[in-house]
Amino acid sequence: MAEVEIVAYAVPITGTVLNWETFSGDPNDPVRPVIPEVVGPILSRLKEINVDEGSAIVEIETTAAIHLQIQDALRGKLVAQYAKERGISHLKRPAGAPMPVVSLSFSKGNG
Repeated sequence: MAEVEIVAYAVPITGTVLNWETFSGDPNDPVRPVIPEVVGPILSRLKEINVDEGSAIVEIETTAAIHLQIQDALRGKLVAQYAKERGISHLKRPAGAPMPVVSLSFSKGNG
């Protein structure tokens, strides 16, 4: 079995925010990171969201071979360029929208 590695990536976010102050999303179009499509299993963990840049930092746990697929998809591209390439709506906080007043905490689960 191949050894598993954890690598952090900056990826775009997409979805619909109904209330920027509380960062409440639309259940039919939730806010989510856009991770490159790969062939093989991955485990991803959301670590950070930057609403002004429309990006997220995700940690991906998988094999080196699958990390190469992800790195090839993202190499040399800004977050907005990758979003456009994937044909997704790149979510960014609109000018004048309030900064979300929320505290998000992500912890490692038990399995």
